[in-house]
Amino acid sequence: GVLIDGMLETDSGFGAPSIEFLANGQFVGSLGCNTATGSYAQSGNMLNFGTVAVTARQCFVPAPFEGPILMHLSNITTIQAIGGGISLRDAGGVELIRLTR
Repeated sequence: GVLIDGMLETDSGFGAPSIEFLANGQFVGSLGCNTATGSYAQSGNMLNFGTVAVTARQCFVPAPFEGPILMHLSNITTIQAIGGGISLRDAGGVELIRLTR
């Protein structure tokens, strides 16, 4: 699941939103209906996302977390391991996205 702005999303009708970090510095994210891909750079607990490309599917079932996930990616600067997942935070330490298993 994904926790965004205090709300947990586990299934939007298309499956649970997710982000997969690949070893080559690329990521793939399922946003509920559309898919995001792009680059990321990690050094220790520092994390930055590069340019993000998003598919443009016409979604008949609302995917309420697509916009918030995309909006927050550019503000993420740190990654922190938490019980059952990871927390993506801004420069002030505010959790923007929590990814759980």
